[in-house]
Amino acid sequence: MIARLILKKHLNQLDMKIRRFPSGAVRSDDTGRIRPDYLSPYALKYIAECFSNNSNDFGATNYFKGIKPDSVFESLYRHHLDLHESLIEGDKDAIKRQYASLAQNCIMALHQIIMEEKGLYKEVHEKTELVDKEVALNGVVSSINISGWAMTSTGTSSTKYYCHFSPSVVNPSFCAICGKSPLHHETKLY
Repeated sequence: MIARLILKKHLNQLDMKIRRFPSGAVRSDDTGRIRPDYLSPYALKYIAECFSNNSNDFGATNYFKGIKPDSVFESLYRHHLDLHESLIEGDKDAIKRQYASLAQNCIMALHQIIMEEKGLYKEVHEKTELVDKEVALNGVVSSINISGWAMTSTGTSSTKYYCHFSPSVVNPSFCAICGKSPLHHETKLY
């Protein structure tokens, strides 16, 4: 079955048109591919800064584990009300922050929906419950940078772990090697 799929993919590629550049170099046709250039680098940078600022509370990639969209919706609605208030008051900084917060929540909800569709979402607790923040965050990966290092906080000390996480060019939130989020990788003490 896998061999048939690979063969079919290669046969389809033979029928495709390719781009030939004046230099003689060739590349595949971009028709039907995603267009990241449609996304504003200014908006993405600001949203990333907001995620970074919030990382002190729960860890930069905490939402990778999954937060149900109905819980995210509650936050979206609160930020929508705050945005409305800021628009009435004309507070440009608050307006920008609220739009970024809305975008963050949309990203979190979309991430969860896609994780569920791909079968990657795993529940480790039976239900949502209130717990002490220190207990909940003990041992949680608090930040992962794209060079493959992860810092895991354990109380007052930190331990460095290394994983093979290699960001995908198409989606830097997932590994180009195995397609998983960095939080699903087995890590080892380095």
